[in-house]
Amino acid sequence: MCVMKSKVLRGCKFLQDFLREQDQYKFGYDLSVKEQSRGPRKVKQIKTLTGEVLCEASDMAKQFCAGFGDFNSEYQRINNQISKRCKAIERASKTLSYQCFGLSTELDNLQALVRGKTEIPQFSNLYQRMSDLMRMSGELALHQGYMINDSLNAQFKY
Repeated sequence: MCVMKSKVLRGCKFLQDFLREQDQYKFGYDLSVKEQSRGPRKVKQIKTLTGEVLCEASDMAKQFCAGFGDFNSEYQRINNQISKRCKAIERASKTLSYQCFGLSTELDNLQALVRGKTEIPQFSNLYQRMSDLMRMSGELALHQGYMINDSLNAQFKY
């Protein structure tokens, strides 16, 4: 029952198959049949008559591999720059969000001061709305910086 309440567990086909099958040995057999039908995952798992798999390098493959060292070093340099810039953006977004939060606090203080001096609620509510806007802008900046560093930076891991 708890499995069906969780979206993550409900989406796991393996767990659902395991819970549906009463016989543990039949489940194991079905699982091994599925693994065999999927085929080999590594070159070493390919079975041939002689037991060996020959991988010959063609001229194009040799040419590609010869220039791969330069490509690799350039890719690593670019990756490091992307990573540094993503982290810098996150740091800058934190600074911006903290400034927005500070401004929001000061606008709250101004609203409390104005509310004590005037009977016009629209006037004091103006500062409250500006404060809310600055707080939400700070939260947005903080979230965007995190998303850039977490999502974009993760795409370029070497």
